Amino acid sequence: MSGHQILPDKSVSIARGMPLSQEPGLGELTLPGFIRQVAERFADRQALVQRRPDGTMERWSYRDLWDKVPRGVLFFRESDVQLTGSAKVKTGELRKLAARTLQS
Repeated sequence: MSGHQILPDKSVSIARGMPLSQEPGLGELTLPGFIRQVAERFADRQALVQRRPDGTMERWSYRDLWDKVPRGVLFFRESDVQLTGSAKVKTGELRKLAARTLQS
């Protein structure tokens, strides 16, 4: 199959090649990285507008948006994440797991 390896476990990923940071002109490939670049360039410009249920408007600048973007990623073993009977993540338990991980 043209040199491609087929992995039975779909959760496994393999990346090969030069680091993306060395790829000329590529820029950021993560949402937080992209927002950081835009926030640096357009800090005080309007990024988001949302009508609240009471009819007032909520407006965020790119700086406001940057202040709200998560900047880290937590990784968990699949066995540590609790699921409901319909195979959905139990978000309350996930929050507790994240808090315990961040405290350690």
